[in-house]
Amino acid sequence: AAEDLFAKASEYLESGCQEVWLVFPENKRVLIITENQTLAFKAGDIVNTQIILLGFSISLNELFS
Repeated sequence: AAEDLFAKASEYLESGCQEVWLVFPENKRVLIITENQTLAFKAGDIVNTQIILLGFSISLNELFS
């Protein structure tokens, strides 16, 4: 369930992880969660890392093709 995913993401952040990506291929959506923000992306968007691997980006159309 979605609640479990968000709980796990919070657990990762509390354990020192700086950036969590939740990928929903069935909806072609990605959520990036950091300690300070949650960003939502949908098909057609370009996703950029926020903290880790700065400069990495990927088109969601490419990711889900």
